[in-house]
Amino acid sequence: MPKFKSEAIKRGEYDAETLRLTLWFPDRHTEIFEDVPQKIWDGLQSSRSKGGFFKLKIMGQFTQVPQPPPPPPAPVKPANKKPAKRARY
Repeated sequence: MPKFKSEAIKRGEYDAETLRLTLWFPDRHTEIFEDVPQKIWDGLQSSRSKGGFFKLKIMGQFTQVPQPPPPPPAPVKPANKKPAKRARY
């Protein structure tokens, strides 16, 4: 699964058998597109601007598989701080 050096898209995966393109974005959401030709995947991988290529050649051009929203981040538990023990001399 290629990782991209891009601020717009973290990584991508293409299944040539099903023609499905899966993209992971920095905000933790995933988008899956159907019936994507191999040349689009090749173009995305070789493009200098992954975000620009996505906007021009992918977004709105292919059927998008609905994805559930990402789960909310886990709540942060407060640190269980115990008072420091005094050293006995």
